[in-house]
Amino acid sequence: MSLNKCIFSFTFCFIILLHSRAQTQYSIDTIPLAPGEGASGVYQIHIAFPYIFYTSVRDTLRSEDIWITKIDKNGKVISPSELVGGITTMETEGSSFYSKKSKTLYYLRSHPKRMHPQFAMAKYNFKKNKASFIRFLSDSINASDSWNSMFFLSKNEDTLYFASNRKGGKGGTDLWYSTWNNNQKGWNKSKNLSIYNTKYNETSPFIDYETGTFYFSSDSLGSSDIYQANLKHNSRAVPVPEFSLPEYDEKYFVWYKNFGYISRKIHTDNPNIYHRHFQAYRITRKKL
Repeated sequence: MSLNKCIFSFTFCFIILLHSRAQTQYSIDTIPLAPGEGASGVYQIHIAFPYIFYTSVRDTLRSEDIWITKIDKNGKVISPSELVGGITTMETEGSSFYSKKSKTLYYLRSHPKRMHPQFAMAKYNFKKNKASFIRFLSDSINASDSWNSMFFLSKNEDTLYFASNRKGGKGGTDLWYSTWNNNQKGWNKSKNLSIYNTKYNETSPFIDYETGTFYFSSDSLGSSDIYQANLKHNSRAVPVPEFSLPEYDEKYFVWYKNFGYISRKIHTDNPNIYHRHFQAYRITRKKL
């Protein structure tokens, strides 16, 4: 290929890249999603429109709890947050995922006979804001000797993703997954999603059901950044520039149609900086 053709090809590709970038604009709110006194952290969010479930520590005497609030079509909060009733205790409840298909709330809760919280199921009634514990998931998902969290199901709910520091990983916290066995009516043994894992920490898996894009967080470059990849898991993930800023730790990215949320924690020793813990912010995206 001649030099002129090479220059033309490079210029053309560069223009196409700039054009595609120009078609998308992200905006991140400056005010946290659920600010308030005693709110020391807002973590994983799950969108079950027109509601969101999220994990938060709102009282220093408590551990993590699951909260629910109503949002409008732009992702703005339009009702006060409430604790999810029926399952709230002084122990840990968090990492929630609501299945509209089975009307089941999957979540993390303390286990009476195990050191670490375990994934569980509960029936949830929106009108009464009440969840009823069903059972803990099997040990094909849970692991008594390790930390497990950040539960997420694929669109057709046949693949379950989560984060864990269990044995068999690459180091730190890894992404794991399990597939549904329809014959045995249960989850298969969990496998390491090795293509994305490193010796550092990979967490907060999420799938954008509209585009099929797989997202997660990794601190392999220092701070926690948001990465994206294809759902077939046959190629390497790349950082999302807007959500990979060195001054923040960024986790728990979720998206729904034209808005989403991300949790950030700023790197600072300044005691006057508001919300030095993870706080969730609304993201909007518009096509230009």
